[in-house]
Amino acid sequence: MIGRGLLANPVLAAQYAGLPCGTAIETLLKIHADIAADYARRLQGNAQILDKIRPFWTYADLPKKIRKKIEKSKTLEEYLEAVNELA
Repeated sequence: MIGRGLLANPVLAAQYAGLPCGTAIETLLKIHADIAADYARRLQGNAQILDKIRPFWTYADLPKKIRKKIEKSKTLEEYLEAVNELA
């Protein structure tokens, strides 16, 4: 359950500890980049990477338009374009 909460608000732990933190979306994009890089090293083909990384955004609080683009993306390039709109 805490994992879902951290995906919805990735700076939650830092806020609780009273540590300085960036915005939630910046932190979420950093986590996403690390996970995507790991999948790229371990998986073969863009379809496998896309199938594994797309559920990352399930619990994140995203604008409806971008969430829909992420869910409907058929290629890794379309997916990355939608994710880059968050930045």
